[in-house]
Amino acid sequence: LRIEERSKEAEDNLKFLEILAAPCEELVSLDPANLPSILPHLVNCARLICSRSTYYGAKGRIVGLLQKISNEIIRVCRNHISLDDVFGGDVNSSMKSLRHSINCCTEWKNVYKRTAVCVNKEPCIGKHHHKTGAKWDFDEVTIFAQVNAFIQRCRELTEICIGRLQFVCSSPLVENRAINNASIPKFGGTSGPQIMKSLSGIEQTYTSHVEQLQKVDYDILNVRTSQWHKDFNNYKIAVK
Repeated sequence: LRIEERSKEAEDNLKFLEILAAPCEELVSLDPANLPSILPHLVNCARLICSRSTYYGAKGRIVGLLQKISNEIIRVCRNHISLDDVFGGDVNSSMKSLRHSINCCTEWKNVYKRTAVCVNKEPCIGKHHHKTGAKWDFDEVTIFAQVNAFIQRCRELTEICIGRLQFVCSSPLVENRAINNASIPKFGGTSGPQIMKSLSGIEQTYTSHVEQLQKVDYDILNVRTSQWHKDFNNYKIAVK
């Protein structure tokens, strides 16, 4: 009997999880700029599974499902961020990718919250609603812990991009100064050479700090890597 029950559970789970197959395939085909367009459909699929699945509608399993969607969204965003560009390449492109990733993850949280509000306003009608308590009162910290950490990581990488715009004048990223519509200033008078030397020294010092951060021996985009917090804090202290 236990084997039969487990078999029925597996069949029921498969039937409802197949609902997510098409939107998940679409998710991995999109970039962070366009991914938010399918998020309402994704969360509504989870809502359907929660309310109708005999087995997968349990709170713990739905929370786990939402975590998996969160992790997949992070994976898509990670694939569109070039650390080489962040630390030594096209700053504009990097900042754009980071901004889209932040917006995408933030929108995922907003879509979930709007859906939870709608679910919680609905009356408790039918056995399926009562089975799940009718409320989406899931632990958002658990669902979005990795998402929040990834958003913060993207913001910190954006700080590095901004620092490169401020301090680096001679790297390939600003060969034609098109990046910030500015030109390297020329200083005249007897103090001119000394000022230029000081600016060059600031640039070299800043570049060395960025290169040190770039050479860390772990995946910077992996938010489970706690060593980044210490290394980034050291970078911020050094460039003050």
